[in-house]
Amino acid sequence: MRNALLTLALLVASLSLASCGGGGAADSGLPQQQSTTLSGHLSIDSGVRGTSALSGLNGRLSVIDAGSGELQATTMTNGGNFNFSNLQEGENLLKLEFTSDFLLGQDGGNELELLVPVTVVGGQGNTFDGSVSFPDLNDDGSPDAVQIDSDVNGEPDTRLIEPGDGSVRIDDDGDGHCMDEPKLRDLDGDGLPEDAHGRDHSLRGGIIKGPIESISETELVVNGILFNITDATHFKDHGNRNPDMELFKEGTNVHVRALWNGEEWTALQVKTTGVRDDDNKGKGKDKDRDDDDDDDDSGDDDSGDDDSGNDGGGDDGTDDQGSGDA
Repeated sequence: MRNALLTLALLVASLSLASCGGGGAADSGLPQQQSTTLSGHLSIDSGVRGTSALSGLNGRLSVIDAGSGELQATTMTNGGNFNFSNLQEGENLLKLEFTSDFLLGQDGGNELELLVPVTVVGGQGNTFDGSVSFPDLNDDGSPDAVQIDSDVNGEPDTRLIEPGDGSVRIDDDGDGHCMDEPKLRDLDGDGLPEDAHGRDHSLRGGIIKGPIESISETELVVNGILFNITDATHFKDHGNRNPDMELFKEGTNVHVRALWNGEEWTALQVKTTGVRDDDNKGKGKDKDRDDDDDDDDSGDDDSGDDDSGNDGGGDDGTDDQGSGDA
């Protein structure tokens, strides 16, 4: 009898230990997403007409999950060097924010924001090597383009952005040159194309403008398009300052720079235009130069989605009729 009771007690104890996870065998088959690292170096060449002025790029880098639009991590470069740890594996965007010597930024200034697709692989240290240069395409002595060359784990990528033309060329054949590639629309000049042109560019950017129709902590609607708001979303006023969030309310005119992941939009930047609704009535042009670059206030969102906002942010797979098409 005593032996039977002892056996029963041992059985109960072993079952209790297993239920608390002490044995470890019960959950050994569950898949786990691996965390990993990304480190590397970025340089900038401010030379013109064949000269070189190469140095480490000083600026802010951010890793954005391409699927959810969530901010994974952000850091400042140190002489061009950077290191990210505890990143989740998968498709991401590396966002570069820096100041250059040339007026080739998103607002016609010298502050630039570039987006580079980066695949982070689990189970290994990921490496990135990149450089930014400013070609003089028309050979007039002044740079008129931005080129970003990058190499992620041995996979090269080259993008040539022409802000004045609202376009980007991507080196798809891997020869290190972009002038033999077609132009893709890139009105916000971040290097991420806004249209597909028959190719698989499910991950792409967009620039939409108009009055805010509704806004909450997690969502924004402009011109009938629904945007997710995440911790990667930056709000700016017309002077590129960090404003009081009370400024962003229904009726406020904004530019939205956004990421399309193949299913939905995520706002990366929401910026006031400095123009009221009545400023555009009865006048040939806006007081705000940023608000009339492509004359899309009629509801054409210039983002590769030509639904006039009726699908709540969905994409019908067609390209807009705006300038910049190849």
